[in-house]
Amino acid sequence: MTRLGSIIMAAALLVLGAAPLRALNPLPEIYQGPGYLSWQVQEDARLWQMETLLERLRDPNMAEREKAMKEIGIEKFRAGRSLVMPEIIQPMHADLKWLGIERRKHAILSLPIKGKHLWLLVLFRQDSNDEAYWRPYQVLRFDTDPVEGLTLSYPDILGDQIYFLGVKHLVKDDMYGVRNVQSFFKYDENRVRLTYQETDNYYRAGQFQGDPQRLKVELTMKGDQRILRHIEVKTYPFMPGPEFFNYEESNVKPRKVETASESFSFNPQNFSFYDPEAELEKLVTNPSAYVRREAARRLGERLKTTHPQIEHAMLSDKDAYVRVQCALALENIGDTAALPSLKKALDKFHEPDTMEEAYRRAFDTLSKLKAEKADKKEKAPEKAAKPKKAKPTPTDNAAMPKAEGPKLNDKKK
Repeated sequence: MTRLGSIIMAAALLVLGAAPLRALNPLPEIYQGPGYLSWQVQEDARLWQMETLLERLRDPNMAEREKAMKEIGIEKFRAGRSLVMPEIIQPMHADLKWLGIERRKHAILSLPIKGKHLWLLVLFRQDSNDEAYWRPYQVLRFDTDPVEGLTLSYPDILGDQIYFLGVKHLVKDDMYGVRNVQSFFKYDENRVRLTYQETDNYYRAGQFQGDPQRLKVELTMKGDQRILRHIEVKTYPFMPGPEFFNYEESNVKPRKVETASESFSFNPQNFSFYDPEAELEKLVTNPSAYVRREAARRLGERLKTTHPQIEHAMLSDKDAYVRVQCALALENIGDTAALPSLKKALDKFHEPDTMEEAYRRAFDTLSKLKAEKADKKEKAPEKAAKPKKAKPTPTDNAAMPKAEGPKLNDKKK
């Protein structure tokens, strides 16, 4: 083994809390998303009786608590330069639900960490003839608000008594700042995977987002794979510093109050609630600027190539922030074919500096990508040209070539 390999193995042992070697085969795979981190527990983890496990996790002896935490897959966290085992506190709670098509229950153990900035969920399968015995298979770590904590729900979105795992938690990013989100996870016979994540009830004041807004979201689920999302958007004048979080307490009147609604359908094939065709239609036809802006964002996350409707909305939508979000979506898609439209947007609009920065950033990103592709093409070894085959002379009886039908990305709605 090389020196580098030895260092990597030693680091893995340290991160896993010096777990037995069998836990390293294979190494736990980390799944990461906005506001959460997840990893699998080794398949031969110990079976537990839930009452016994809760007693162990509440044991006044710290060594006993940490031993039980390691046995259910909880790993050390990095605190500064050190790796430490998290200190879990009350209230610990376990829910029993049908999360998958297998006819056995799952247990969801909720564990707040001291300070309540982080929250752990440990998922167990019923894994014996006795319903009281459980085997851990996945751990999820969520960012949370220390006041609101973590809120769990179990919606039956498909209407078949197979439940999703719903979690309200925090997400931090440069675009939105700090926001509360609603995430849904669905069990896929191996682990729970994220299927839906949207802003729930929070104040928004992030880069390229305009004046601060408070969003209030309500989801209606009819159990037929569809979700109806009702949104109330209150726009406030800018307030600096901590006052930003005290709009309603300070009786500051919003500049504007907007209500809107949109619908989604869960697609079991790709674990998604968002169909690009439906989002393109929202971008073009929905009367709410907020819904159009969010549609552009989702398209930027889901499409692999640019689309004429995104470019058209960037150049013609009446709302400046919808136009900006379209530019950011094109940057995220990474298709250099959108460069001419971004150049037009830079020349056409005289936006405030912070918004013009979005167009400039998207244009510079795609320009750099185009230059890198050209450089790779130039450095690639030339292949010997193959001799072209002579085309057969057409005859009266020869079949005519089929006309190529319209492509999806070239259609305008």
